[in-house]
Formats: sequence, C-alpha cells, structure tokens
Amino acid sequence: MTSRTTTKGPTAAASVGPNYEPRLGTRKYRKTPRCIYFYYIDPTVSGSIWHYYYADREDEIDPEDMEAEIIKLANNARKPLGNQIPPPDGANFANIVWTRKSYVVFLIDDPDATFTTGNAIAITPESGTNYSFFDAKDFRVPSKISGKTVPVFYCINHMKKDRLNDLEKAKQRFRFTLPPGINIIPAQDNGGTNMGPPVPPP
Repeated sequence: MTSRTTTKGPTAAASVGPNYEPRLGTRKYRKTPRCIYFYYIDPTVSGSIWHYYYADREDEIDPEDMEAEIIKLANNARKPLGNQIPPPDGANFANIVWTRKSYVVFLIDDPDATFTTGNAIAITPESGTNYSFFDAKDFRVPSKISGKTVPVFYCINHMKKDRLNDLEKAKQRFRFTLPPGINIIPAQDNGGTNMGPPVPPP
C-alpha cells in the first residue's frame, strides 16, 4: 500500500466542522479508499436524489484525483437514466448503507446553492463518538448550466469503531445535516448506517 502524509483540511474557515479533521495517513487511518458513494441531488427537480456506487478500479483513489472523479460522476448522473454507467442504486436518501472504506460525496446540482466553507455538511453518529468520517473537503465544480458552478462536499468514511479498530461486524447509525437553505423534497431519510465488514482489503 502507498505510504501517505496527512491530508490537510481547509484553513480559511473561521469554524471548521468535525468531519474536516485530517486523519488519512495517521496511525490506523492509513487505508486510502478504492470506492466512492456518490449522492447526486438536484433540488430544482422534485424527487431527484440519486445514489451511486463507484468502484471500477483496482487501485486507491488519491484525494488529489477526487475532483476529476466527481466531475465524471456528475456528468454521468446528468444523462438519461438508461445511459448512465454506473446506474443509480437508490433514490431519495432511502436505505443508505455503507459497507466499505470509501469516499462519501454529496453534489447539489443547483448554482444557487452554497456551502459554508469548512462546515458544509455534518455527518454525526446518532449515539457514541464519530471515529469514521474525516478528511472532508468542499469546493465547486461545473454545473449543467454553462458558465455556472455547483457545490460539492466529500469526506472519507474510515469505517472505524474506535481509534484502533475497524468496525468489523458491528454497525453504527449516522445522521447527516445539509446546509440551511437547501430544501430537498422528498427526503425519506437523513442519514445512513455503517455496517461491516468494511473491506475487502485493503
């Protein structure tokens, strides 16, 4: 496995959300994900919330490559459903389950939507302590409207039950909170569940 230095989080924000804490490259947080759970949200179209799972590669996905990967996934999600590769595997925030160490990405395809830099979307456990969701980033990528951009948030789900151990056969329920002013209907759920085992390796 490739050795890594710690990923730096944003520094300009006055208040940095807990998911932005850098962990990748530190002790017991050395596995870089090979897959992406991607949530495409278009609040301008009623019910347009699509879930995608992307793991079409053998090697790790470097954080430096994530913006390009997200742009490809966004362009795919904008195609007619029958032409999408990968196709969506869920909708409307229903039955969200994470079973792999992964990047978790939210893209809101609305040029008028904005995130508070460094505190965009909070992913927090319903009970206990968050040992899983860190290394967050937020930025903007091209919109489906020429010349416009839309906001993206992602973080790494390290699938940990504590600082030293992977989740394995345990499970933990998390809740995510979208920024104020982002009105999404319908939203059948507002979170997801980490369920083991968290690999195949690495």
